Amino acid sequence: MSKKHFTKKIIFLIFFLIIGFELSFDTYASNETNLNISIQEGTLSVDIVDSNGNSVPNPLIVMNSQIAKFDILDSAGVFGTEEERIRLSNPTSTTAWTTTIAATDGPTAMWIGTGSITHTFDYNSPMYSSGTLTIDPSRALIIPVHKDSTDGISAGSLTRFAEGTIDSITLFSSTTAPTFEEYDFWNADVMQQIPPAQAADTYIINMTLTAI
Repeated sequence: MSKKHFTKKIIFLIFFLIIGFELSFDTYASNETNLNISIQEGTLSVDIVDSNGNSVPNPLIVMNSQIAKFDILDSAGVFGTEEERIRLSNPTSTTAWTTTIAATDGPTAMWIGTGSITHTFDYNSPMYSSGTLTIDPSRALIIPVHKDSTDGISAGSLTRFAEGTIDSITLFSSTTAPTFEEYDFWNADVMQQIPPAQAADTYIINMTLTAI
């Protein structure tokens, strides 16, 4: 958050009243004073917040539970809700920015079982049968927080993670959006293909949002 610097310029005037002397003084006086406020640009950032704009300490996307099978399973979820919305904050004069999501541990990250760390599967395998994560932001909601325009902002398209090829996915971006504004994003579809014969467990993977 940028700091505000306040500078006040005040002119002090001293008046002399001389009685009994015929002296001439050149007097300069002013009844005006200047107040100066400097507002500096902030830093582009992204967070997950609730409907009141408070940061959510432990955001979570809950995917559909499945029953273990010997076929590929599909688990669906929604990324971003009204109470866990992605908020892009742009307190700058820059009109172009992009918000992306990627695995926190990079392209070698895995879904890991909370019951046993030996239970794993891929989120970015080139083969569906080994596990792939797809995000579709195309139908997500994008809402301005302070103003009333989303001109110049576009949602990303359906994209599947692929190790070494697609390591991050664009959620939404701007080319000419209004500056000094915040934008909320939610309701993106998420789908994970689970490999056949996957052990029963509760699996997690950590993801990170980035604004550039």
